Amino acid sequence: MPNYTKLFNSIVTSTIWTEDDKTRIVWITMLAMSDQNGEVHASIPGLARVSGVFLADCEMAITKLSSPDAYSRTPDNEGRRISLIDGGWELLNHRKYRAMASREDEKKSNAKRQERFRTRHAIVTDSNGSITPHNGKVTESLHIAEAKADTEAKADTEAKADTENTKPKKPTAEGFDEFWNTYPNKTGKANALKIWIRDKPNLETVLNALSWQSKQETWTKDNGQFIPHPSTYLNGKRYEDEKPKPKAQPFRPQSCL
Repeated sequence: MPNYTKLFNSIVTSTIWTEDDKTRIVWITMLAMSDQNGEVHASIPGLARVSGVFLADCEMAITKLSSPDAYSRTPDNEGRRISLIDGGWELLNHRKYRAMASREDEKKSNAKRQERFRTRHAIVTDSNGSITPHNGKVTESLHIAEAKADTEAKADTEAKADTENTKPKKPTAEGFDEFWNTYPNKTGKANALKIWIRDKPNLETVLNALSWQSKQETWTKDNGQFIPHPSTYLNGKRYEDEKPKPKAQPFRPQSCL
């Protein structure tokens, strides 16, 4: 099914609007391509083609969107807008703006319900009938309309209550604190938590994998500069990687004296 992304007018006062036009085009294209989890699955050449920009311009835009922004209105992740994941990128503020869009949609739905309610109660007015002892039909119509309105309002309330009761329970983050305390790169906790809740990895499996992965040269060199972000690690299910086997020592024949 086609996805829908609400574009807030506050974008024109954000720091992204001060960037060059190619960066703005790539960013809006990524908003349109993102799925319900705020993930954009594409390669840089593919993203450049969809955005209608040159490959070099797309690479530059990705660099800017991945870099810290000191003037960003959202201080999370040092103002970065995207982070690299397996198969593409994650929009770091997607969850925040999706919640804002949901609240706006709920306000509009409430306004429509109130308008329908007022319309139902405006059936009999001074302009379309007078209520007298000799005009019982108008009074009867008014009572019928009020009863119908009350029934429909009650049905709306009951339907809303049924919807609330059938909503799935909020997922838990059991085991995440142990993972976070063990993982050597403390970056992007909120994004890592979202992926942990979504995938529900086995804590023992994760901790066993970290016990040997944290000792690998790719993690220990340059003061851990190349340790993956926690969200990248979890999203790629790196805890399912197989432990590398020790290299066999070459055979060296001993000389006979």
